[in-house]
Amino acid sequence: MLAGPLAQAELRTLPDDDLGQVVGQDGLSLGVTVNIQKTPGITRCPGGCGARVAIQPAGSGNNFLVLDNISGTFSFDEVTVDILSINSGFGGDGAAFNRQVLRVGLKDVNFDNISLTLAGANKARSTDAGLVQTDLLSARVDGVLHVQGNLNLFQVPAR
Repeated sequence: MLAGPLAQAELRTLPDDDLGQVVGQDGLSLGVTVNIQKTPGITRCPGGCGARVAIQPAGSGNNFLVLDNISGTFSFDEVTVDILSINSGFGGDGAAFNRQVLRVGLKDVNFDNISLTLAGANKARSTDAGLVQTDLLSARVDGVLHVQGNLNLFQVPAR
């Protein structure tokens, strides 16, 4: 019965003044494992098909950047997401940059037996009529690739 009084704690909202004084938070931390396998039994591809992701950048017309035939296991442990200002460092380039970035911290990222193709295409789906796709780069890792570091994402001004 020692836990009885603890079960009666209530959650209360913080007033705006108190919330404004909260500092030093760690941001958001994620841990994910994604397993994408080629399964010949449920696809129309000989040997199976991997996943496909198509991104259509704004102002690109009918052009798509495609990651195709994705397969393997991707695990992300303690991936952090934060917003910070870069206004110094980077061999003097930080002061000239002087903007905010979305930083994705990759503490422990593993890619196990992965393969993928980077391509450009005129259609999002590989089954769409009139698809024209140009494969730019294919990569395959037999084994484990371990990655650590930070990925800074920033907005590029419109031209």
